[in-house]
Amino acid sequence: VVLAGLQFVGTLSSFQMALAIESSAGSIRLVACAVAGANGSSTVSFSGRRAVQVTNAGEVAFAACMMLGGNGYSDQFCQSPASTVAGGGLVSQSSSIALYDCGVRGGRGGTGDTLVGARPGGDAVDVQLSNFLFASRSLFQGGNGGPTGICLLDDPAGGDGGDGLVMSNDTFSVHLLDDDLVGGTATTGFTLGNTVSGTPGQPVAGGPPFQYVVTSFELAMPVVAREGTFLTLTFTGNPGDQVFLNDGLETTFALVPSWRGVVIAPFPNANAGPMRERRWGVIPASGVLKQVYRAPVLPAGVDAQTRFLQAYRVRANGITLGSFTTLTVLDSSF
Repeated sequence: VVLAGLQFVGTLSSFQMALAIESSAGSIRLVACAVAGANGSSTVSFSGRRAVQVTNAGEVAFAACMMLGGNGYSDQFCQSPASTVAGGGLVSQSSSIALYDCGVRGGRGGTGDTLVGARPGGDAVDVQLSNFLFASRSLFQGGNGGPTGICLLDDPAGGDGGDGLVMSNDTFSVHLLDDDLVGGTATTGFTLGNTVSGTPGQPVAGGPPFQYVVTSFELAMPVVAREGTFLTLTFTGNPGDQVFLNDGLETTFALVPSWRGVVIAPFPNANAGPMRERRWGVIPASGVLKQVYRAPVLPAGVDAQTRFLQAYRVRANGITLGSFTTLTVLDSSF
């Protein structure tokens, strides 16, 4: 399943997330999508909703996607119930996930009432019992703690900031390449005039992930094109990088630590491996290489085709897999 260029907006129903991927043994690819969890409400359940939850899924990959947790409910008169927590951005349970060039953010906590302080912000990414989670050139931003509203002297405490990445147990494998992990900001509450601050969010909570020590490698291009038209591919990396590109009709999913990433667009010859394909050029001193790509002409009778593309670079310190994307090629009549 390929979902590209779509928006998912959650509602305050019995579901706890805007997008749920559950018990999937197949390949799921999301490209250039935006997912937003519902904000809390005073009329339903008050708490903000998660943006994405992936449970028991084997091959889920996100590219250039945004995932935003819903904000907790806030009442300007500080009468909101205690359940005004924010929603998280992405929760992974017993799944294998790859993220390239994504932004994930927890929601902002809601204001508290006179008994319970402002609520915590949502965690950006929460990994639970996962097979693995890999992220490249992505931002994990914990949500800010809830505001104090106008009843400053009655708020027992300020809201805690959400964490950027939470690893809930010791059975996971988290691999990070050139990512930004940021905890949310705490707020200050007041009790009889005494300041009671919340706790700032942590960039990482629950254990150190595996960090690659090289920089990431990015591919940017349109995701829809008519057959036979010319597109611009933009590769961003280090000067001197040799640029290669896998491009085909199949997809795969394999974490390869020695190549610093997840293979999503396979090599045309399964036994060929890297450096057997045409080199697309060398990154110049500017760090950006632009090349022209011609969308294939579709076979007779085929209205549309999905291609899987993934860039990688070769330099003295080895191979680094870069961004992947999908290209939907449409018949010229569209």
